[in-house]
Amino acid sequence: MFGPACFLNMKVAIFLTCIFTLIISNAYSQQTAIPLSPLTIPLIQKGNYGEVRSNHFHSGLDFSTQTKIGFPVIASFDGYVSRIKTSENGYGKAVYIDHPNGLTTVYAHLHRYGRTIEQLVFAEQEKQKKYSIELFPERNKITVRQGDTIGWSGNSGGSSGPHLHYEIRNTKSEKPLNPINYFPQIKDSIPPLLKSITIYSIKEDFLSIFPWHEIKPVETSRGNYSYTELISASGEIGIGFSGYDQANDDNAILGIDEAELYANEKLIYARKMSNFSFDETRNANGLIDYAKGQRTGSITERCYKLPGVKFSQYIFLKNSGVVDLENDSIINFRLMLRDGVGNISRCVFTVAYSNNAKPKNTVVKKGELLEYNKANKIQSDRYKLMLPAGALFRDFYCDAIIRRGNKSFIAPQITIGNTSEGLKKNITLKIKSDLEGDSLNYKTIMVKIASNGTASPVSGIYKDGWYSASISSFGTYSLMVDSISPVIENISTSFDSVYNCPVLEIKVSDNFSGIKNYSCMINNKWHLSEYDRKNGTIYVLLNQFAESKFNIKIDLSDMCNNTTTLSKEIILSKK
Repeated sequence: MFGPACFLNMKVAIFLTCIFTLIISNAYSQQTAIPLSPLTIPLIQKGNYGEVRSNHFHSGLDFSTQTKIGFPVIASFDGYVSRIKTSENGYGKAVYIDHPNGLTTVYAHLHRYGRTIEQLVFAEQEKQKKYSIELFPERNKITVRQGDTIGWSGNSGGSSGPHLHYEIRNTKSEKPLNPINYFPQIKDSIPPLLKSITIYSIKEDFLSIFPWHEIKPVETSRGNYSYTELISASGEIGIGFSGYDQANDDNAILGIDEAELYANEKLIYARKMSNFSFDETRNANGLIDYAKGQRTGSITERCYKLPGVKFSQYIFLKNSGVVDLENDSIINFRLMLRDGVGNISRCVFTVAYSNNAKPKNTVVKKGELLEYNKANKIQSDRYKLMLPAGALFRDFYCDAIIRRGNKSFIAPQITIGNTSEGLKKNITLKIKSDLEGDSLNYKTIMVKIASNGTASPVSGIYKDGWYSASISSFGTYSLMVDSISPVIENISTSFDSVYNCPVLEIKVSDNFSGIKNYSCMINNKWHLSEYDRKNGTIYVLLNQFAESKFNIKIDLSDMCNNTTTLSKEIILSKK
């Protein structure tokens, strides 16, 4: 039998075991809450979460790979591969891993997948006979441990240079989170840099927004800026700022994580990038002064909200951030900018009412009034423009100008809207062709014409004399014919050190509409090939092919279905 002392010792032992178990469990949970670095080299930011890109917010961190490809890419946590996507555009080769902690990590622009992933991808590519595929493996079909190599860094897809795009998402909501909070090893002691502040005149319920004054504050001490001259204005005004962040180890220009604006020490605007959804990303065009961005290429963020902006990252708004300067009023403004690790910059400036300060413009009420919260349609016998509800950030008057183009166009040049007006959704534009019959019209493509006359193709569909396309911006559009086939310029051989095999580099080009489809046959059998649009090159890896002499056949077609075929015997040199 057990005596009292023995029973007491058992209780103590059980208690100590429970405490030990809790300690180990807590230590494990803390350990697994901290992700491993996705790279085996120091993490240096080239792009950060939430910064404004063309038509979207950046949803992760871009890490430098020293302008090279081929660094091991590491799984941040234990988990399983939930999605694999291979594309000539966008993220290129990308791996998505779901983790038990409720997070999903994303690794994009890879050059090569890990072996298990690569075998699955190649099998599906061979089955579908194409490069671009998307897979959703069953739960736990491909499991990974924290620290496993799941691929090698690259430059695939829409990447503008070798780097790793890395995301942390909430698995359930699929919202990307700010990864900077998970990587304290990224050193940043530099507060945001403030370049300029713009005071806008706002009239007629945002129908007229005019940049009234642009000032250049002076940095009086590290992170502290001021502008001592009194700024005169009247009526309703909004504030915008131009600035950027910078980490310690690189001179890359990064976005501002958080902005606050105070008027006479009362908060009127606050915005923080932490967990926006992909459905919101086109709000980037309304968060910034889109017109200035189009004109100068620089980004000025509005510290006030346009009516059509629906963005979850606004923390606080008073009167949409707009301030009304009444008679004899003086507003002392304080702008606060924070980066992702908490460094703060401050700027103070004063705007005073002046009866002599009158806005320089009034809204030009020319064309049709388009309302941001309704579906809109304008048309003539030559064009049709359809805007879904919510495509605009504010009401504005849209004018259409029809001009006769030169002989290279088969429709008038139609200028619709103002190129300084950003869109939250794509809109549909239809243009009627001048040509009769369908013989050449099936070689037709819509083009967007820049101010310097350069025409760039816009993919769409021709039907019954009309060419229809989904467009992402206002501007000047017309139709052209492309009846010239793509060109295969030359074939050369190189060596891929990541795959450890020879690779054929096939230089291709198209006169206008661009390469749409391509395929490669070796000895009359389909062979995987990859088209890099950035470099105009089709790559054919020979990692699964041992012969030194073989026949290759390349088929190309462009957006207007012009085709080219090349058959050639290849002899690989022996090294």
